[in-house]
Amino acid sequence: MLILFLMGIVVVVTGCGPQTVRHEESITITVPLEFNKHMPYEADLIPRFVYAFDGVRNVSGYSSQQHIVLTKNDDLKVSEDIKAIIEAYENRSMITRKQAQAAENDVARLGGNEYPIATPSYEYWHVLFMEDGSRVSLEYRKFTSGNQDYYGWTYANGITIRMEIPLMVRAETKEQVETKVLYMIPLPYHVKYELSTNIDVKKILSNQDYVDNSSWYTFSYPEDLETTLTKEEKVAHMKAWYVEYCAGRDIDGDFFVTYLGVDFRINFDTSRYHKTLNKDADAFEIIFVGQSG
Repeated sequence: MLILFLMGIVVVVTGCGPQTVRHEESITITVPLEFNKHMPYEADLIPRFVYAFDGVRNVSGYSSQQHIVLTKNDDLKVSEDIKAIIEAYENRSMITRKQAQAAENDVARLGGNEYPIATPSYEYWHVLFMEDGSRVSLEYRKFTSGNQDYYGWTYANGITIRMEIPLMVRAETKEQVETKVLYMIPLPYHVKYELSTNIDVKKILSNQDYVDNSSWYTFSYPEDLETTLTKEEKVAHMKAWYVEYCAGRDIDGDFFVTYLGVDFRINFDTSRYHKTLNKDADAFEIIFVGQSG
């Protein structure tokens, strides 16, 4: 696990346009503090992704602990940064979306320069799998010119790096006092989720519907797996991912995983409505077991 801490903070640059925040040497992307304080984990278990670089990088003022949007940088240096990250995760990542950029067919633009291209540039959504099973996603544009790959901002956003934080809410009693506790849950590949830090923490903690409600913790398989694989093949894919990243194991006919020091049981014999396919389809449920060991 990458466990470096945020270094060299932070100067807010004001002026025309959105504010930017200046970082030196590295930026740590992690769980927002307002959620972290409702979680049971020791500090060294909190997932962290460290984006390290030489010099200074700027992010937009609306970036957060969970995600950053790179802006107003030396685009060629950032291109090399993103290339290095992707290469480091070459065997632990997958591209989940690739879309041609219609504005760039013959020439691509980056760092104030124009580059001749033989094929269109593409915008990507790229998921990285950290050693502990946490997911980090990158959003960027890529093109090839003169046998060299370049990585840059998309036409909608700057380059974005995000820690994905799917949540489970549990009511737990300690010393006769019931409190709501937030757990992160491990999701393979590009499985979609609804309950996350995109929702205000006060709303999550005050909504009893999230507590012990299996519908929030039952997940559809990604559409590409759902439409191309049998149920047995989908389950095998999920189990293989969990074995690699979350100590997945079969015990007496049940399948268990460990994520951030917490054990969960995975129920593969369920279904739910698949929004994209507009029908009920195979699904899997993540069930809390307890602290590992």
